Formats: sequence, C-alpha cells, structure tokens
Amino acid sequence: MKQARRKRKFRIALVSAVAALSVALLLFLLFSVNEWLRVQNYEAQGGERYQAQEIWEASGLRTGESILLVPLEEAQKRLPEALPYLREVTIKRGLPDKLIFHVTEITDFHAVQSGTNWILLDAQGKVLELLEQQPEEGMQIYLPASAVCDPGKKLTFEQGDDDALHQLLADVLAALEKNGLQERITQVDLRSPSGVRLLYRDTVTLKLGLPKDLDERLQRGKNILEDMEKSNTLQAGALDLSVEGKTPFRPEVSE
Repeated sequence: MKQARRKRKFRIALVSAVAALSVALLLFLLFSVNEWLRVQNYEAQGGERYQAQEIWEASGLRTGESILLVPLEEAQKRLPEALPYLREVTIKRGLPDKLIFHVTEITDFHAVQSGTNWILLDAQGKVLELLEQQPEEGMQIYLPASAVCDPGKKLTFEQGDDDALHQLLADVLAALEKNGLQERITQVDLRSPSGVRLLYRDTVTLKLGLPKDLDERLQRGKNILEDMEKSNTLQAGALDLSVEGKTPFRPEVSE
C-alpha cells in the first residue's frame, strides 16, 4: 500500500517536472525567436511620390522592435495623415526581419479656393497641400466659406455645415465624371447661395441652380454645347440650366 502511494507520488512529481520543464523550454524558445525576429529592414511598394525612407520615418516604427509585436495598425492609420498623398497603406511582415509597406497614392485631386487660400483637395475632402498661388492649369473649385486647411486631414469650415459642403462638392464632381465633362470644366463655383455655377472651357458659364437633378441638367447642357461646337457657334456667354425644359443661352455682350 505504501509502495503504491510512493509510486503515485513519484508519477505526479515526474509529470509536474516534465510540465514545468516544457513550459520553461517553450518560454525559452519564444524568447529566443522574439530576440531573433527583430525589424532590421523595410521596403515600400506601389508608390512613386514618397521614398521608402520617408514612409518609414513617418510610420513611427523603429528598427530593433520585435517584428511579431510591432504595432502595424497604428502605423497604417498614421501614415495617410503624416504623408497626405497616401490614400491607403498596408504593412506586411516579411520574416525574419523585414516590413513591407504596400501604398496606394492619391492621383485625383483639384485646386480649391476658400477665402484667400488655395489648396489641393482630393475627392473625399482631404487636404493634400497648401498652394502659394492660384494654379494655372486644371479644374479650379471655389468654396463658399473660409476653411481650416490642415494637410493630411479633412477640410473643415469655420462657417456652414461641413458634411453638407463636402457632399455638395462630391455630388458635383461625380456628376461631371458621369457625364464625361471633368476634362472640359475649368471652374466649379459653389459660393453663390443661388446655386452651382460651372465654367465650360473657360468660355461658357453653366448655371445649374440648386444642387438637384445634376445629371439631367449636365446632360442637357452637354448636348447643347456639343451642338454649338459642331456648328462652330460656341462663344462666350451663359447657359441657364436651372429650369427644366428651358435653356436660354445669353451671349456675352462686349462693351
């Protein structure tokens, strides 16, 4: 009986010792692997505007960190704000010691005037860059209120409804793209309370009125302007598209 109890105690002690040894060995292996898998290298793929070193420095990550524990999600959120022309960043681990930055850059943007400021803005309202002067080329957009312009962040306004203004701009740009007019419209003016105004090829002002039925109004205006171009009668003036079924064109009167 005593011998059986001694054998049972021995087995329990043996199992406990093996378990403790296994845990110690596992912890040793994890520690060793963690020490071995340290970030030493990095590379960037998919972009042209920023060099890999710029992206690395802006990420906030550091060499020597454990590649298994490095906070990738925080860096992915930080980078599009720190480097405004980045639309999206995905960081992958390349074992044993490399981080790979897959970046998507913003290529669709417009020059926007708000108050006395000229800025570059993407289609989602993100400020990309402050400009020293009015750009000479590309579509120029005039907004109705003075804006707070912080590169890397969404444009906000000192007055007015931020969401409503962003939605208005997005709706107008989407309607222009849908109707194939984004390359022909040189100005978008959203400052007037009476409605949206566009400038076609620096020649004809399109009065759209309140921002509704934009697709229908733009399609109607596009047909009229293309007919004028085909007949070589396009001239400076204004085309009022705000009233359905009535589209009077008023030539510009020279003084």
